[in-house]
Amino acid sequence: MMARQYDLVAFVEKARKQLKLDTRSALERGARKRPKTDFLRAISNLILSLFDELFSVSEQVYLLNTIDKKIGISDTTYFKFLNENLKDEYDRFRKNRLFAQNVCRIRDALLKYPASSKIQFTALFGDNEGVALEDFEQFVQTYYLPMADNMFKLPALNRYEKSERELVYQESDRGLHPMDIVTPAQTIHDILPMLSGFEKDVKKSAEPAVKAQKGVQKKTKEIEDSGKDAENGTVSSGNSSGKFVIYDSHEARDVLRDEAGAFRVGLVEGASLDEPKKLFEIIEDNKKIPQEARNSRFLFANYCASSLSLKEPFIFFEDIRFIHFAEPDTYGLVDGLLFVCDTMHKQNGRGYDFYRYYEGKIYFIENMTFPGAGVTFERTLRNWARENFTGDFEVFRTKYLDIL
Repeated sequence: MMARQYDLVAFVEKARKQLKLDTRSALERGARKRPKTDFLRAISNLILSLFDELFSVSEQVYLLNTIDKKIGISDTTYFKFLNENLKDEYDRFRKNRLFAQNVCRIRDALLKYPASSKIQFTALFGDNEGVALEDFEQFVQTYYLPMADNMFKLPALNRYEKSERELVYQESDRGLHPMDIVTPAQTIHDILPMLSGFEKDVKKSAEPAVKAQKGVQKKTKEIEDSGKDAENGTVSSGNSSGKFVIYDSHEARDVLRDEAGAFRVGLVEGASLDEPKKLFEIIEDNKKIPQEARNSRFLFANYCASSLSLKEPFIFFEDIRFIHFAEPDTYGLVDGLLFVCDTMHKQNGRGYDFYRYYEGKIYFIENMTFPGAGVTFERTLRNWARENFTGDFEVFRTKYLDIL
């Protein structure tokens, strides 16, 4: 974790000072070539510091060979020295490296099972006889807790202090016309529209923005209306609470991601199969998809056969009915959002069902099977669920999967 911050110059200088403590006489040194084992013994405390910093063995060998170029340490020689002279320390180092290579899984386990390190360890390494619970707990205390926040922290956006010129469009009886104003640019997103060259065609660039604004207002009204209908026990536009945020793009949903870039899909308040809430109207007949949405980008999932993966953002549930139990504001709704459902856990499963969100409703779009590639696609979906489901939703999903 901290290897890249290690001071190579300081390491070499310290090693050279250590070698000056060599107690052999000049005659002994001149009589025969110094054994490589003696060299490694002389700097064994520095080797332990490399263990602590979790350098890989290949990086360790490289650093050791920079100390004295007359002595060449091979991987074989180094492994033999470690097993004969630093066996316990080397075993501890290998265990810590194993844990470090699974740091993302450890993060997820700590989020899902915060109360028990034993459950965390069993979920991650229960079948690995080479590590024990005590090893895991020591790694978490020594490395993960002090360093994880910084490791998973996303870099901040650069901010621009100077003002940037923008074009603001006003609507009048004569149509759209631009009005130049000067506003401070807060982030890179504020100046990106200026880089698109829209000044060459003012009207063409202005229309999408005006339509988008009207669309937001329209959706807001529809959501409010649907909330009123929900109070009367019906679902008109599909949104029963009237409080869900509808984003205008997938990029806008990124504000919901955590430091590691994952959504934290959580349960709706009071989720229960005894009194299930109907958050959305699910329409299984794809012939009922609104005409304005009937285009190839909406009707078909963007699946790449060569990479066996989806080329667009998606939400995964084994059963589409889980959508009524997942809090939409934890993953973000946007028109066209793709939902992938795996029917293979059911008897006579028929592959994968694909749905899309559009203006408050969920529409079935198509069913797909992947002969010869099903295992790979299945692993992709399971990995998405492991990284994006919160612990409470995962427990709920596991408990009721066979009931739905």
